[in-house]
Amino acid sequence: SAELDEIFNDHMVLIVTREYCELLSHFFSKTRKKENKRKSGQFNPITEHLLHEKSVFGPLLMSVFSCMAWGDGVSSNRACAMAHNAIKLITSTGEPLSEEATYTFLAKALQALQIHGQHDNCLYTLLNVIVSIMQITYRTIPHVIRGILNQIPNVNPEKIDRFFNTLERKEASDRNLRDCLQSVVSPIISRPISEAGKQQYKIQENGGPLLFKKTKQRHRHQYRTRGLHILFNRQPS
Repeated sequence: SAELDEIFNDHMVLIVTREYCELLSHFFSKTRKKENKRKSGQFNPITEHLLHEKSVFGPLLMSVFSCMAWGDGVSSNRACAMAHNAIKLITSTGEPLSEEATYTFLAKALQALQIHGQHDNCLYTLLNVIVSIMQITYRTIPHVIRGILNQIPNVNPEKIDRFFNTLERKEASDRNLRDCLQSVVSPIISRPISEAGKQQYKIQENGGPLLFKKTKQRHRHQYRTRGLHILFNRQPS
C-alpha cells in the first residue's frame, strides 16, 4: 500500500542519513590515544591533509553543517559535535573565518534550531555551535552577526546588545552565553507539535534564510574575498 511504501522510504532515508553521518565522523571526530585519555585528541591525518585541498574540504564542511538541519535528531546531534570540531580545526590554522563562511554556518545552525530546537539536548548542542562561531568572529566581523540576528522575526534589539555585551565579558561562562543567545533566537526555535501556531521557516541553500530580509542577498555578494570565502564561491561553468 501507499502507506507502507511511505514508511519504508522514510526508514531507508533515515538509514542512509545516519550512515552518511557515520562517514563524515571519520573526518571530523578526534581520536585519543589509549595511554593518555586526558588529551583533547587529534584529527585523522587524512582530515588535516584535506584541510589544504579546498575543492574537497569545502564540500565536506558544507555537508557537516547541512546535516545539522536534517530531520533526524540523532544525525543532527552528531553533526553538531562534528561542526564544533571543524570550527576548532579551521581556527587552528590561523586562517580567519570569512564573512561568507560565517553567514553560511550561522544560517545552517539557525535552520537547525527551527527544526530541532524543541528538544533540549539538540538545543544545547546547537547553541554551543553558534556561540563558538560568534566567539571567533564577533571582534573582526560583528556586522555579519548583528545583520543576521537583527533579521530574526520579532527579535528584541536590546537582547542582541545584551548578548554582545556578554561576549565582551571575559568572565562570562559558556552557560551565560548560551542562555543569552537562547533569549535572542527564541522567536525561531520550533515548538512541540502539540502547541498551536507552530511555525517553520525554510532557508534556501544559496539565497540566505527566507526569514531574513531580501536585502541581505545583495550584501552577501559584496563580501571581500579572504579567508575561507573561496570554499563557498561557485565555479563558473
